[in-house]
Amino acid sequence: MQSIVTFMILFTDNYNMACLFVFLIGFSVTGKQYVGWNYLLEMQPKSKSVVIGTACFIAEGFVFIAITIFFKWICKQWHYVLLPTVLFGMLGSVFLYLQPESPKWLVSVGKYQEARKSLNKIAEVNGLGTNVADKFVFPKEKAHGNAYLELIAEKEQKRSEAEDEMLAENGGSHDIDGSQIRELCKNPRYCSNLFFSAVIWCALIINYYVVAFYLKYFPGDIFQNTFFMAVADIMSYAVSALVVKKLGLILSVIISLSTAGLGSVLYLFYFHYVSLIPLFIVLCRIGNSMLLNIMYLTNQTLFPTQFQSSSFGILNFISHVSAVAAPIIAELSDPYPFFLYLLNCVLAILSSFFLRQISKLPSNETESGEKSSSQ
Repeated sequence: MQSIVTFMILFTDNYNMACLFVFLIGFSVTGKQYVGWNYLLEMQPKSKSVVIGTACFIAEGFVFIAITIFFKWICKQWHYVLLPTVLFGMLGSVFLYLQPESPKWLVSVGKYQEARKSLNKIAEVNGLGTNVADKFVFPKEKAHGNAYLELIAEKEQKRSEAEDEMLAENGGSHDIDGSQIRELCKNPRYCSNLFFSAVIWCALIINYYVVAFYLKYFPGDIFQNTFFMAVADIMSYAVSALVVKKLGLILSVIISLSTAGLGSVLYLFYFHYVSLIPLFIVLCRIGNSMLLNIMYLTNQTLFPTQFQSSSFGILNFISHVSAVAAPIIAELSDPYPFFLYLLNCVLAILSSFFLRQISKLPSNETESGEKSSSQ
């Protein structure tokens, strides 16, 4: 959908149609981003999830740098920037079509036979044969005993076929998504994590766009300012990865929000000193970018596998709806935008104390320990 709409916007001169296309692009990109993020991390070793996730954000920062260089020194024509988007979108669609469904997700929802098929496909690609996973017994199956393995697999296959027929009749997977959301909200811990994560995400996204809209008031060139912000983002992502692995979720959130809050406090007291404003804004940006990476990386520790995509979708929807207020806040007279920025930081810090992790971020040490114990 993103590739098609992006291609169509290249040929429209109508403002209203362009607005519609931009809306559809944002809609499709958002869904693709969160599902793709979960899928990416599930395909990697657990101990590498922080490194790989952070590398994705760093790569995104370099994309921003490339775009600013393009607009400042090469060409001001925006159409050329969309062409790689169309190309990568088409390649990504073909790639995903050829990939197996996530075995981790299939196991989490009880589809063990389909999980074995997916694992066999992965094993075949890696040159390990086509029936490696046929005799796998997952922990939930052990409760029933190995003697019932074939019977369980047969029942799961029939249930899967019935679900596929039901989805075909209903025209989509909205019923399953709805049931997942209901199940998510039934669990007090998950529901609490969802609520307080939503507060943090709303503060994060609003503050992110407040700074983005404020860039136009900076002295100098907008492209140069964006370039330095992208450099700050890259450094922030790298630092936040180290912090979250060493200190965990709560302390990492507090450190990132304190950094952003410090920038806003300095702005509130010294916004009359124009030469110092870039320093204050960069501090705000660094803290906010650190928080963005941290919240992405740690969502897997707040919700079980079957709820990660749903929770990402809910948090994304709520936070981006709230972000509608960002341009209004950014246009307020000084220093009110950064007073509200600071208020968001405080609310997010308070909310972080109520988050309860159901698991810890994996590390190299834990994975090596598991390997040695299994040997």
